[in-house]
Amino acid sequence: MGLYKFKAKTNDGSVINDVLEADNKKAVARYLQEKGFFPLSITAEKRKTDSRGYLKTKINRADLVIFHRQLAEALKGGLSLVKSLELSYKQTENNQLRMVIGEIKGQLQKGQSLSTALSQYPEVFDSLYIGLIKAGESGGMLDASLERIANYQEKDQALINRIKTAMAYPLAMLCIGVGTILFLLLLVIPKFSLLFQDVGSALPLPTRVLMGLSNFFIHWWFIYVPGAVLLTVWFKRYSQTPLGNLWFDKLKLNVFIVGKIIRYEMVVRFTRTLGVLLTNGIPMISALEIAKKAVGNALVSVEIDRLYTEIKSGKGLVEPLSRSLIFPPVVSDLIAAGQEVGSLEQSLQRVADTYEMKVENMLKTATGLLEPVVIMLMGLLVGFIVLAMLLPIFEISGAIK
Repeated sequence: MGLYKFKAKTNDGSVINDVLEADNKKAVARYLQEKGFFPLSITAEKRKTDSRGYLKTKINRADLVIFHRQLAEALKGGLSLVKSLELSYKQTENNQLRMVIGEIKGQLQKGQSLSTALSQYPEVFDSLYIGLIKAGESGGMLDASLERIANYQEKDQALINRIKTAMAYPLAMLCIGVGTILFLLLLVIPKFSLLFQDVGSALPLPTRVLMGLSNFFIHWWFIYVPGAVLLTVWFKRYSQTPLGNLWFDKLKLNVFIVGKIIRYEMVVRFTRTLGVLLTNGIPMISALEIAKKAVGNALVSVEIDRLYTEIKSGKGLVEPLSRSLIFPPVVSDLIAAGQEVGSLEQSLQRVADTYEMKVENMLKTATGLLEPVVIMLMGLLVGFIVLAMLLPIFEISGAIK
């Protein structure tokens, strides 16, 4: 993605100048033609944030939610946009975001629109928010657009937080269990091994297996540690390639239990984003392009590209969606019901709320299953270690008697 400055002629003959975030110049030209504009010039523009050291780390989403909420409330209260930004600047605690707000306010004072100013900071404000802001500016409903953005962000962040909270305890138990096993293998078992060195008879098989594992972890670290590092680096780089990213995202959607939760979370994100965009008056084609970036999954993005192509050829949303292998059939049924009564946007929001509830219920079920499974697995492994260490002692005690 990059920033492109364009000059275009509208239907009434006037000329507009603006900045758009897009993949390439052709995408900008296609966007302008869909809007009914005639492009006069399109030039790539260097991102101003590239040289700013204070944007090296990502700004917290929670701070952005507060910023959008404060800005919407200030505009509703009758304050001007510049004054509202000044108020947000004073109230924002995040230093990075405060600097960005200050620079945006300066750009507005020079005559730029808010959407154009925000587009200079793609690391902070993505195309979803810029599109909603632009729609709010053109429709004279900027405060409503900002409020919808804040509502969207709050619901999205709440869902992410519930997923993280649900998985935190099982992951913590798993880490503690793995740490305990490594402690026994590296520090405890070697001391027991010294006791068995003078035993004349052969050690039991579990004891020999355990001592072999302990020796491997202690004496062959120069093989498995660099190997693990190299494997991690390779996997990270491979997952960043288009093919690797597609493979990894496909794997995530097919993992037992977890894959279904991720799939439903993608449904929530897609339908909620699409509903918010359509409510703000953004055309379906443009809304699909923005929603594709919001889902954050390469396989789902490919499916949305298919929807985009079929809808652009004249088909509605329901028919292509009903043949989807990613989205459940009930999604297209619910959207079709809403479309019949002329409430597609509300129907999309209802689908998002329904599947958000399903995600929450599945998280509770998955957490309830994972906790005892992890505890039982760690108990079996620790029990095996203890038994393997005690078996030789039992045999020596029996021989003495």
